[in-house]
Amino acid sequence: MSRNADGTFSSQVGPLEGAEYPRDDLSIPQFILDSAHPLRPTREANSPWLIEDETGRGIGFEEVRSRVWGLANAISGRWTDIAEDDVG
Repeated sequence: MSRNADGTFSSQVGPLEGAEYPRDDLSIPQFILDSAHPLRPTREANSPWLIEDETGRGIGFEEVRSRVWGLANAISGRWTDIAEDDVG
C-alpha cells in the first residue's frame, strides 16, 4: 500500500489473478463470522480467536459470535431510531 497525495491508499501490486472477491452484501460481522472464502484459512473448532491479556484465557468462535450479536441487539434496543441502511 502507498498513500496518495489526496490521502487515499493504492495497492502497489495488481489484483490477484483468479481471486474470488468477497460478497458486498454482508455486514462486517457477517463477513468475519458467517461467510466462507477460498483464501480464508480453516481453523480448528477449539482454536482461540482472541486471548485475554491478563488471564491468558482463549475466547473461541462461538463466544465471539454470541457477544457480537448480543452487542448488536443491545445497540438496536437502546437506539431504536437506527434502521437498516442508516450507516453506510
